[in-house]
Amino acid sequence: MFEISELKAKTLAELQVVAKSIGVAKISQLKKLDLVYQILDTQAADPSKAAKALVAPKKEESIKIEKPKRKRVIKNPQAIARPVDAEKPEIIEEPTVEIAKVEPICN
Repeated sequence: MFEISELKAKTLAELQVVAKSIGVAKISQLKKLDLVYQILDTQAADPSKAAKALVAPKKEESIKIEKPKRKRVIKNPQAIARPVDAEKPEIIEEPTVEIAKVEPICN
């Protein structure tokens, strides 16, 4: 049997595990205090479910599977292989065009 002070001391995630083991519906939509009162209401209606819930969270907490870390994916291997000097833009001089003066032809 849970007391209100014990339930208020737990985190929302722990309360959701307890509520799930008791059989409370729509756990994810409830706020922490609402979830506490739902657990107490369910516990008052059927005390045998609450007794089973005291043992259930300990089993679920002990099973934690760590996911392997993802490896870094290199999209463009040529970008890394280039030397630092190659990243600087080259300065290209534009050719200069000389304009010749053209005199009109008069006959």
